[in-house]
Amino acid sequence: MPVVFDGKQLFGAGPHRVSVRPIGQELLQRFRVLSNSPGLQPNGLLDFAVVVRGRLVADDEEGLWLMRDGIDLELTDPPLPKQLEDGVARSLGELRFVSFATGDRTDRGRKVSLEFEAVFIAFRHWP
Repeated sequence: MPVVFDGKQLFGAGPHRVSVRPIGQELLQRFRVLSNSPGLQPNGLLDFAVVVRGRLVADDEEGLWLMRDGIDLELTDPPLPKQLEDGVARSLGELRFVSFATGDRTDRGRKVSLEFEAVFIAFRHWP
């Protein structure tokens, strides 16, 4: 099942996987806060982040560009919180779509495809 963001299947039906970045406390080396101090200093909880990696798949080059343009429209400034569903009927909450990167080449065969990575974050402290 495809990932759904704000009710839209942004990445189509191509293969993809969903992962959650590490959660817990962010730790800083104490010497960065107080000079000549050993050890670690807790800096607060990490933001909850979800990474979707996969391939955009289309029948032709034009279809691939249409998918990329649709994804580009979802990247807003500031990024707005919207519902993200992981493709197996689990809602991951109100996340902000913050980045989308593609691989360096388009693979061509019966279909065309392009690798991608998309990052969604639930910021703990939003300005």
